[in-house]
Amino acid sequence: VIHFHATSTAKAQFGLRFCYNRPCAIYSIAYTPQTSSREGTQEPGKTENSFVCLTELERDTLDFCARCPRVHPSGRYLIYLSTPFRKSNPHFSTSLLRAVDLSTGECQSLIDEPSSPAFGEFPGLFATSLPTNIFVDENTLCFDTLWGFRTVPLLLHIDYNLSDSGIDVAPDGIEHLLSEESTENSVVLDVSPGFVLLAHS
Repeated sequence: VIHFHATSTAKAQFGLRFCYNRPCAIYSIAYTPQTSSREGTQEPGKTENSFVCLTELERDTLDFCARCPRVHPSGRYLIYLSTPFRKSNPHFSTSLLRAVDLSTGECQSLIDEPSSPAFGEFPGLFATSLPTNIFVDENTLCFDTLWGFRTVPLLLHIDYNLSDSGIDVAPDGIEHLLSEESTENSVVLDVSPGFVLLAHS
């Protein structure tokens, strides 16, 4: 199965103006790779089903600009960024971290937009994209976001049970990967089990 984000060719305004206020949705397609027969001929790849939009239900509200799908190690969930629709449609507004249960098609928010955060509290997610891999392990996600005047790496701790539906944010929730007193900009370049590669400036 291939997961990707795309925009409709029927809609105008292609491209980005340093923001993510363009309609974009997440799709999946089941694909069978090409195979070789005994005679040495190549059978072309085949699509088993037509495109399926995983963010269809809320594509005009919370999932107005859904992007960067990342498959959870369990294979059941897809984690993605989304920028909700707003009447003023401002540039580089707060995004959400969302998840879709691939077994049921249900979407949920893992990181929502905070209401009136105090100084020093988490201001919301301001991320243009996610790293190619975001999973330190099955219960820990790592990505970076703008926080004030700096780019900081964050850890998000989650709980899930494959016998139930949905993902829960763990009690320790969002955590700074580095010291909160750090003054450096730290961008997440890559994540592998147990390790995070950062670029400091």
